[in-house]
Amino acid sequence: MFKKGIFYTLLCLLAISSGSAPAQSDSVIYCARENWLPYEGVRNSHHIGLIPEYLRLVSELTGLEFKPLKTVNRQQSLRNLDTNQCQVAVLNQNFGVNDPSIQFSSRFMDIPDVLVTRSGMPMLQGYAGVGERRLAVVEDYQHRDYLNRYYPAIQVIPLASETEGFRALRRGDVDVLVGSLLSVNAHLNKPDGDDFIISGIAQPYDGLHFAVSADAAPWLLPRLEQGIGKVPESRSVALFKQYNPVKVRQRQQLWPMIFIAAVALMFIVIIVWRQRVLSEFRQTLRNQSAELASQQVVILEKSRTIEFLTNHDTVTGLYNRNHFILKGEEEISRFTRFHSPAALVVMELIGVKPVTGEAKKQSDAFFLRIIGKACIASVREVDVVARWSNDQLIFLCPQTGQDDAMTLAHRLLYSIENAAVEAGFEVNIAAGVAGLQTSWSFNDWYEQACSILYQARRQGGGVVSLDYF
Repeated sequence: MFKKGIFYTLLCLLAISSGSAPAQSDSVIYCARENWLPYEGVRNSHHIGLIPEYLRLVSELTGLEFKPLKTVNRQQSLRNLDTNQCQVAVLNQNFGVNDPSIQFSSRFMDIPDVLVTRSGMPMLQGYAGVGERRLAVVEDYQHRDYLNRYYPAIQVIPLASETEGFRALRRGDVDVLVGSLLSVNAHLNKPDGDDFIISGIAQPYDGLHFAVSADAAPWLLPRLEQGIGKVPESRSVALFKQYNPVKVRQRQQLWPMIFIAAVALMFIVIIVWRQRVLSEFRQTLRNQSAELASQQVVILEKSRTIEFLTNHDTVTGLYNRNHFILKGEEEISRFTRFHSPAALVVMELIGVKPVTGEAKKQSDAFFLRIIGKACIASVREVDVVARWSNDQLIFLCPQTGQDDAMTLAHRLLYSIENAAVEAGFEVNIAAGVAGLQTSWSFNDWYEQACSILYQARRQGGGVVSLDYF
């Protein structure tokens, strides 16, 4: 009986001792990135975002207490883990972590990645649809190594962050941006968000892992895995939906409908107006057609007359000075492009004497018409002959060197002299020949021919003087 009493006493003491022992609650320093929203951030010393919500779930299930230590970026978090300034952090993947002492938990949440473009870009069916477009990727994302390995032809532009990527996309420095679905939707849902769209899916997907320091890994990593396994899938999905709000962005463009309605109304008005006006128009057209047909003949004849008078001398029938200058400039342009030779012949009537009685009765215009006919009969079809002044004629000889132009000038002198003799006149003519030279303007060309002409006049006329340059 005594032994049985001792046993019950010990049993009660053991129960009391076990009931009074507190539950274990371990404090863990957590590296919290201050500006990684919507995943996590630090605002006014408060840890906010998707990851803090998940940490609270793990804390409820494991008894761990996470105390945030603010870090600037991923690299600082890794340095703090390496130096044991914090025991745990959350990374979106283990790519780029070269320290083997840092251990990772299993993935506790999948994060899809997407391709973002400006509106108007066609749907991109993965990286194969990027083509020659410039693709922006955050430097420490695993996509950069993935692209270099499997899609080396894509032009990849590394950037420091997704924020820099959105800025580059806005400026037009890049065409496509790889971003996390959560951060992309957070940017697109801003009231003043840019006109960007999600154009495709980016492989491989990211996932959130716990990264644990070497000193804390033996006891902390198993408890984290235990917590990950106990978190219900429904709670994880609810968290993802909470921080990934989807808004249907519809652009109601009314101007196409207004434009179509306006065009249709205008079309109807035009048809009605056309039916009323068409009969009057046809009658007017018939009346005017007859009048127009009679006037066309007159207009055509007058147009030809005006064109002839614009380009020709009224006395000799040769071209006038303005037309000749135009042809000369064209020939200089042809010479500049193709280096085809050309020559200019300037003739001057330095003495005209009527011999016969009939000739003495004629006017100066009569003699000039004779000279004009002789010139037209003697030159080639490609040559241009014009009356430059009262006593001066000028000839443009395309595709003709200076020596050949000399021969042509002699022939012209002979023809003009014979025509003058047949009409009862004696004439003395001086002529100068100048071949076109490089960098000459028309004025240079004409002045050179005139200087040669003056040499011929000093020699008494009738002679064509030829100089080389």
